Amino acid sequence: MVAKTQMSAQAAAPKSPADIARMALTTLAQSALPPTPENYVREYRRASGQPDATVDELQPSSASENTETLLSLVETIAQTTTGLTDGIDRFGGDLKTLVGAVDSSSPEGARVMVEKLTALGLTLQKNVEESRLELDTTRKRLDQVTAELESSRAQARIDPLTGSINRRGMEEIIGREMARARRAKTPFSLAILDIDHFKRVNDEYGHDTGDRALVHLVTVLKAGLRDTDVVCRYGGEEFAVILPGSGVQGALFVVDRLRAMVEKASLPIASGTLQICISAGVAELTGDEDRNTLLKRADTALYAAKRAGRNRVYSG
Repeated sequence: MVAKTQMSAQAAAPKSPADIARMALTTLAQSALPPTPENYVREYRRASGQPDATVDELQPSSASENTETLLSLVETIAQTTTGLTDGIDRFGGDLKTLVGAVDSSSPEGARVMVEKLTALGLTLQKNVEESRLELDTTRKRLDQVTAELESSRAQARIDPLTGSINRRGMEEIIGREMARARRAKTPFSLAILDIDHFKRVNDEYGHDTGDRALVHLVTVLKAGLRDTDVVCRYGGEEFAVILPGSGVQGALFVVDRLRAMVEKASLPIASGTLQICISAGVAELTGDEDRNTLLKRADTALYAAKRAGRNRVYSG
């Protein structure tokens, strides 16, 4: 009766995240299923006693699921490594006990020594092999989850319409480039630009054409920039162009060239072609000003260009 009670208590003992992750990976391997995010999350939930996830919950872009998966895999690695270390420690302890207990000076003692050493070695070999396979499987899954998290992080900074960096990503990049410019004592400039009379485009041709005009603009801008330059959607029809290593004169030259490229590159539409123009304001980082001050100077220069007649570039 006591034995049954103990067995029941063991069966009811809660499973650790590492145990659940190990069970999920084992199920995937036995079922010959690839360890994709969806398959892993489904088996992890089943192993932990949770109900099956909905289709939306199984999407790899779910940050919470990926984080839970990552944490469980890290704990699996930690426990597997601990288990391997314990196995090696046990081998060392058993070896010392064997050497002290067996008389190896006699033929019979030597034979017993060899047999026991062989058994200990096989046990250790099995422990090492099982741990190696488990760590290898877990490492592959960990690489997948890490890549997915990085992909999700990158996608969170992309404007879905134009494919340019969104405002959140823009602020991070500007902060990083400002710090780099100050550290290396190199110039750093940025520009803010937008499509002239964009409201008229929407009113006359519709919002679908307006969206196409924004995508067209970003395509032209990227074609005229270096790999180190970055196009960001600042808001609405406003975009920022980040120009590391450029002083104000160099930035003015680059952005005016972009203006000319946009003016020449017409957009095909149902009724013919659409010609768009841009105005821009440029500012170079000075002194100890912060990001917002730098952006405000570029924005002020943009509105000065608008007031002066549009389709031009001013510096602030």
